[in-house]
Amino acid sequence: MPAAPPWACQLSYAPRCVYLRKQFAEPRYGVGQGTVFWRSNQYPDPSEEPAPRAPYRDLPRVQADRFRFLRRGLLDQKGVAERVRFMGEKWRWVWEFGLGSRKLCWLHAMSNAVAATFTLTDHELREVEALPRVPAVITQAIRDGQQTGPVRWCWLEITDKRVAETFLSFTKKKIEWLKAETPTLVVRRTAKS
Repeated sequence: MPAAPPWACQLSYAPRCVYLRKQFAEPRYGVGQGTVFWRSNQYPDPSEEPAPRAPYRDLPRVQADRFRFLRRGLLDQKGVAERVRFMGEKWRWVWEFGLGSRKLCWLHAMSNAVAATFTLTDHELREVEALPRVPAVITQAIRDGQQTGPVRWCWLEITDKRVAETFLSFTKKKIEWLKAETPTLVVRRTAKS
């Protein structure tokens, strides 16, 4: 068997890894930042659930504006629902956005930053690769993402409005892919309700 090309998955030459292009194959580090970053979650107490709009008043103005822009942009998408939930000691309180039973992304309100995590299945990664142009911040997030089974966990710090707009544009594409994957039976059942 020939040696795997340098851009293929490091552990094996499994079929799911073959289609990965070089730009997504070599992460610099795992999902997100280190422990210090995650400890800076604005809402560390698992017993005190923050209100959905709490970051608007609790974060510094610039970060609050970014969080508001992202939250509103996500909730403006048809079918997207929000849930504030505690996700363990590492992530703590997050704003989870989903489309039906599928998760779209998570927003993290940190004391000095706003960040987002999104996942890509193998199918969605192929959809990304089929796009004519992928913004550099999204490409970097995917490259740095951590593969766990059939899902790649990708993290992105929302450093400015341009990154926020890019992320929202990308989530709109992901919504299209999720809607395309929805079985017809489920769509019919929802329409009858």
